[in-house]
Amino acid sequence: MTTVLDLYDRKCIGWSISDGMKTEETSLAAWKMAIKNHKLSPGLIFHSDRGTQYACEKFSNMLDSYKIVSSFLFRHPMCFLYYWIFTTLRQFLC
Repeated sequence: MTTVLDLYDRKCIGWSISDGMKTEETSLAAWKMAIKNHKLSPGLIFHSDRGTQYACEKFSNMLDSYKIVSSFLFRHPMCFLYYWIFTTLRQFLC
């Protein structure tokens, strides 16, 4: 099971249940449901674990096509800290 959560609203906006682990069956399927159910906001940051479904080229290209920043941008063990700093600063810069 793959879910997409809106952390601001604290709601599940997309999900996918599959037998396999292919990107199309998991992360992309959940993402497609999420964008149907929820309006994308400018400056959206997509955060996930570093699973292959999210790190692959297909998912990365999809994020790029929507101009979404990925927390994978910070290729460092402290990506969670960078994510927090980035979102906090974004509030003051935007």
